[in-house]
Amino acid sequence: MMKGKTGLALLGLIILLGVLGLVGGCSTLYDEVSYQAPNWTPEGLIYCAKIVTQYRKEPMGTITLGTNYYYVTMDTDGNNETTLPYNSYPYYSPKGTYAALINGNKISIIRRSDNQEIYNFSPTIKTINELDWGPEENKLVYLKSNGDINIIDINGNNDLNLASSGETVSWKYGDNIAFQYLDGLYTPLAIIRYDGSNRINIWSEGVSSPCISNLATNEVYGSHATEYGYTDVNVNPPKYNQIFADFSGSSPKANLNKRKIVYSNYGGGIWAIDIDGTNIKQLK
Repeated sequence: MMKGKTGLALLGLIILLGVLGLVGGCSTLYDEVSYQAPNWTPEGLIYCAKIVTQYRKEPMGTITLGTNYYYVTMDTDGNNETTLPYNSYPYYSPKGTYAALINGNKISIIRRSDNQEIYNFSPTIKTINELDWGPEENKLVYLKSNGDINIIDINGNNDLNLASSGETVSWKYGDNIAFQYLDGLYTPLAIIRYDGSNRINIWSEGVSSPCISNLATNEVYGSHATEYGYTDVNVNPPKYNQIFADFSGSSPKANLNKRKIVYSNYGGGIWAIDIDGTNIKQLK
């Protein structure tokens, strides 16, 4: 009798181990990687967010194990990828001295020479969506989740509201800050001086993902519908000038020193194109 029970127990154990072995043998770990939000470092490298999601494929389905976010640089051919020492998306100052990081409603200022945080402040109870630097690296312009656009000193002092209903914001060069604002179903472009004066609304020619050029501080580069071009804010009324047509990317950022535009597509890849619309290349 004992032998029978022992035999049945042993058989059950063998079956259980076989099932576990089968499941274990068919499990497959794999990663899905996407790259988003490309931009330019002051040194002329491309940087972006790298999103890595890990999965385990089982006979009964696929399990998501987790997602990690990294921030990486690469050259203009998409090679020599290097991971940056930041835990959130960096916004570089124009001279390359600092990087600003956003964490909810907090802004951290990192000195790049030694990767030390020198300022950390919360200028609002709202989430901060994005920011940009002033040309002297002593001021920031930032966009709140409620659409307010404010300018503030690098240490968190002298907070000044410039505009409301903002969607994107860009500065870095000269006295003008460019931003998109919500107007019904449209997001046209506006220009405002850093002290809050001399606002110009460009109602008829909105420019998506505005980027103020470092070679011509009166020109705002970006896409308009399926075109790519620029608006000269010194012309009254400002006029959109097409450089090339058939542009199908999102969040384009121009580097006129490199004569290139880097942008995302809608599938999570990074692309580059020459400023004249030629030499399209997928980098990631």
